[in-house]
Amino acid sequence: MAFEWVPTLLTAVVLGRIGHPELILPAIAVIVGMHFIPLAKLFNLPLYYWTGGSLVLIAVVSFPIGHQVLRQAITGLGCGLSLWLTSAVLLWRRG
Repeated sequence: MAFEWVPTLLTAVVLGRIGHPELILPAIAVIVGMHFIPLAKLFNLPLYYWTGGSLVLIAVVSFPIGHQVLRQAITGLGCGLSLWLTSAVLLWRRG
């Protein structure tokens, strides 16, 4: 758990202090996406590789977007959709 929260907190603090709070959300999306990679191996769920990769990809694509609200919307909606789809697939497989 600390492997995700410590980098998240440090990233938010550093980006806030250097004057780029608008990049906090995409940066956190990268961290959360990367945390799915070891979970895929740990739980033997290859779907988590796709989930992690999609979160990182969404964040990387949103970084250069100049309009802050659009960047936040793309990051939030894209990551939310990815996580909902992951949940739906896991529920479907279980049923």
